[in-house]
Amino acid sequence: MYQFLDDVYNGLPISLFVLERNENGDYVLISTNKTHDQEMGYKFEVMKGKTLFELVPDFFTQEEAEVLKEKIMLCLKERKDISYRKQINNNEICQIKTLSPVFKDNGEIIRIIVSNMDILKLNDLNHTIHG
Repeated sequence: MYQFLDDVYNGLPISLFVLERNENGDYVLISTNKTHDQEMGYKFEVMKGKTLFELVPDFFTQEEAEVLKEKIMLCLKERKDISYRKQINNNEICQIKTLSPVFKDNGEIIRIIVSNMDILKLNDLNHTIHG
């Protein structure tokens, strides 16, 4: 069963990463899928176990980390998916980021799954399909 789930996770054409709350209450990166690694151009092992602000400046700008932290807090407060738009590389990439909480049986949020959908790629696909 785990191999099946791993195949699905790594086979999705959408970039995903997973944050988990550590003993200090900070959210640390615990997983990325292959699409995320390919799109971002780096391997998960380099980022594993780091907080958002430990990933500045190599993987996030300070501003990106602060926005993501704000969205994490909103996700935790509202206990539901939070989506927002993000421009990257002088608007070469336009993403919709969605933060999805993962709950324990007792209702505690233990993880947040972050998905990144490239709107420009989606538009290109739409043009390919519909001409």
